[in-house]
This record gives sequence, structure tokens and C-alpha cells, in this order.
Amino acid sequence: DGSSRQLYDNGVVMPVGWTGSSNRRRTGSKMAPAALGSTAWPVGDAAANPLDIAPFRRETWMQGIRNDVRKRWPLYAADWLDGIRKPAKSGGAVLFLYFAVLAPAVAFGGVMQAATFGALGPRDVLLSCGLSGMAYACLAGQPMTFVAPTGLTLSFIGALAAWAAKTGVPFLPMYAWCGVWTSIYLAVLASFNASGLIRYCTRFTEDVFNALLAFNFVAEGASPLWRGLQPALATGRKSA
Repeated sequence: DGSSRQLYDNGVVMPVGWTGSSNRRRTGSKMAPAALGSTAWPVGDAAANPLDIAPFRRETWMQGIRNDVRKRWPLYAADWLDGIRKPAKSGGAVLFLYFAVLAPAVAFGGVMQAATFGALGPRDVLLSCGLSGMAYACLAGQPMTFVAPTGLTLSFIGALAAWAAKTGVPFLPMYAWCGVWTSIYLAVLASFNASGLIRYCTRFTEDVFNALLAFNFVAEGASPLWRGLQPALATGRKSA
């Protein structure tokens, strides 16, 4: 409904293992402080971060992951059974996620096929999104989060494919090792509660990232138009 949507739009991302709420509101938020609740420590104060989720401390190693597992495990079965008991709501969510994942997978898959010289295509992207999305829903405890490629992913894959073609390195094994390295890197960060550093992220961080995504989409769309116009411009210069 409207109230829950407004609360979602004005939410604040909290570190792993933290179940409280924050009295800090996002810029431009119209939510009342009472609606967001309060917390025992102020968001943004590094020294006031709870010790059990303090990042990069040997004493709290794996503490955030253990807390998440301990709190979600008693409710894990209910999360799935509630969806089965309410097929109307589950059906709407399934349809929404189906089209939300299908559209970017097909669009980015077609562009990716050209960027990787045919090594990856829409079929590979659809299969990857499906398998990764099911694994994420089963293991991460967030079944409504969909996994799909983005503009930054496409830019990285295109740059990696161009570099692999230039150096003679096989693209697919190189891409697989990049995924393995990223997985290990993220696992290490999660084990040291690195999500606690979210307190340093402000709206500026979010807006800069969104601006980068928007610029990437505009550039990807303008590039083929510019390439198509170049022959016509060259012909016009010669005739002039």
C-alpha cells in the first residue's frame, strides 16, 4: 500500500546483523521520525557503532553472518510456506519478477553478444539469471531481490572481452576466474562485517552511482547512432 511504499522509499540500509531502525531520514524524506523509529546509536557516528557488528575486528569475525543465520533460520520455512498459502500474492510477485528479469536479460544479452564476439548471448544471460536468482532466493533470505545484468556489468564484460581478444587470452576462462576472485573477495568482506561501513555512504554516494549508470546507458545508446551517422557525414564532407 501507499504507507509501506513510502516507508520503503525512505528507508536506510543498515549493516548485517543489525535489527534496529534508524531515526536518520533520507534527504527530502517526508516520513515522520516516529514512523521510522529510533535506535540506541546515531547513524553516521563511527565510534557509536555496536561492537557486535564492528567491521574489520578480529573479535567480531563472522559475527554478522552468524547473527543473520541465527535470526532467519527459525523463519526460513515460514517464508516459503506463506507464499504457498497465498497463491494470489505469490502469483503477482512471480509475474513481476519474471518480466523484471526477462527484459534486461534479453536486452543486455543481445548487446553482450556483440561485445563478447559471440561468446555470451541472451541464452547464457537468461540461464545465468535464472540459476543465480534461485540460488540467491534460497540462500540469501531475500526472495524478492532479482539478479540481472546492469550497465556496469556490460561495460566490464565488454572491456574484458576486448582485452582478452587483444592479448590472446581465452575470454570465458578469464571471465570465470574473475567471478571466482570476486566471490572470494566478497566472502572475505562479509566475514569481517564490512557492511558496517554503510554508515559512511550518503545520498551523494547513491546519486553519483545512479549518474554513472545513466551516463553509461546514454553512451551505449548513442554509440551505434553515431557509428551509423559517420558514413553519411563523411559523404557530405566529400560532396561539399
